[in-house]
Formats: sequence, C-alpha cells, structure tokens
Amino acid sequence: LDINYDFFYEFLTEIAHVENEVLAQQAIQREKNIRRQLEKVKRLSPYEAEKERNNYVEDKYVDDILPGTPGWRVRYYAEHVNIRYVTAEMFQSDIFKVCKNYIEGMVWVLRYYLKGPPNWDWLYYYKVAPSAQDLRDFLNSTDDQPITFQPSEPVSPYVQLMSILPPDSAKLLPETLRHLMTD
Repeated sequence: LDINYDFFYEFLTEIAHVENEVLAQQAIQREKNIRRQLEKVKRLSPYEAEKERNNYVEDKYVDDILPGTPGWRVRYYAEHVNIRYVTAEMFQSDIFKVCKNYIEGMVWVLRYYLKGPPNWDWLYYYKVAPSAQDLRDFLNSTDDQPITFQPSEPVSPYVQLMSILPPDSAKLLPETLRHLMTD
C-alpha cells in the first residue's frame, strides 16, 4: 500500500511548471481584492465601514514572501521553516528534509485511512508544505526507498487531545490533567 511515485512525479512536474505563475496571479488577485475592499468601505457609513474593516482579513498581513517573484522560495522557507540560504547545497539539503517528511506524511495518511495508523508517534515537523518544484526535485533525486514506520503503541485519548488542543483549551480536560497543558 503506497503512493504511485511515477504518477505523483508527473503530477508534480505539471504543477511545478505553472507554480510561479499561479502564485504570482494569486498575489495580483489579492492586491485587487484589497483595493476593491477599500473602495467598498469608502461608500459605507462610518459604522458599517468600521465593521467591514474589522471583518476583512486579507489586508491584515504584509506579504514579504511575494510568491511567484524571483527568490520567493528562499523567503518562504526562511519565514515558515527557518531555513536560511547559506549555500545552494545546504539549502537544498534542508529543503529535502522537509520534502521527505512531507512525503512520509502523505504515506502515513494513506495508510491511516486504508489500514489504520501505521505509527502513533509520527509527526510532520513543519507548519507549511514544500513547494511543488521542491517535491518534484526531491522525488527526482531519491531512489524508491519504501517508507516504513516503526511499530508503536496507541496513546490514550487524553494524550491525543493534549497533542492537538491549544493550552487555553485545558478546561476541556479532566481537572487532574489541566496543569499539563499550561505548566
């Protein structure tokens, strides 16, 4: 039970060909949306304008990554994965670690839904996915080593909850466990 890597590689190759263009178009669309929203707010009453500004989120962050522009991947990985560009070889090696962990996650999810959790301890270490270009390059550079997971024991439902809930949700746990979320 595994991913069809040949098909996945071809799929990623197609996405990688258009990735920069699609990301650049999304950035342009975001700017259009923000301008449209600003024009809309100008036509509203002060109360409605303030309400609209508070509810609109697309303009609440500055996009320093500028996806689709030259160097966006370096900025993306620096911002979201804390990978700094020192040399091309080191940068690619660090990105490939992200890619490997991401592919492991795909295999984990596939096996989870088809056979149950292949390992109770596995986790994805990053908050974002690698780019399609990097996943394609990773698959192109590795041999077809099967992904294996070491057997592990299930964790209790409380441990599962504490693994995914934010600390301010501690009140949802039995009183004896709450301090583990906040201490």
